[in-house]
Amino acid sequence: MNRNDFTKIKPVLIGNILILVVLIVIVTIALYFAFVRPSQDLPNEIQPVAKQEIVDTSDWKTYRAEEFGFEVRYPNNLLVVAPYIGPDPTGYDFAVQISNVEVPFGIWCGEEEIEFEINPCASNQAVYVFVRDLELRGETLQEVISFSTSRSDMQELVTINGLNFIKVGKNFPMYFVEKQSVAYFFSWVAGEAVIDNSREIYNQIISTFRFIE
Repeated sequence: MNRNDFTKIKPVLIGNILILVVLIVIVTIALYFAFVRPSQDLPNEIQPVAKQEIVDTSDWKTYRAEEFGFEVRYPNNLLVVAPYIGPDPTGYDFAVQISNVEVPFGIWCGEEEIEFEINPCASNQAVYVFVRDLELRGETLQEVISFSTSRSDMQELVTINGLNFIKVGKNFPMYFVEKQSVAYFFSWVAGEAVIDNSREIYNQIISTFRFIE
């Protein structure tokens, strides 16, 4: 091969290399948008997560609401407080509180200032179960989620005890599940002295929830 032949081939080689580089860049960008970017651009999309471990609750008490088709178990040291049958125009058709205080629906302490080393409210905890008839109210589950929590943009799908819940929020999450156009949802509150233990109890109570015929 003489110098003139190499001079003719060189532009072709450079052109082929440039085409190959461009193809690699295009494929890389396509793979990024196909597999990586969707999870970043769609924070509102419900993402499934692993099943949660179900603990042994065989010695717990059972609360059964036959009219609303469910039952749930709870630790022996907690109480069922103030079952409510609605409908309540602002929120639910049925609600029940499971807590360590005999005070209904979040009324924790009086308004008087009391001097304690630890606020007596700090040890209170409660789990709430709500039922809302979607068909009766002409709503969807997502609409219920939107007006029930300010964290409606933070959603993920979790499977608990064979049921697919929508978990909303992080620190104090709510759990929503739907059956036959009826929404069932959980929330909880806890004082600072018991928050970690209360969070675990909350998760365990949800793991016992089941529908009954």
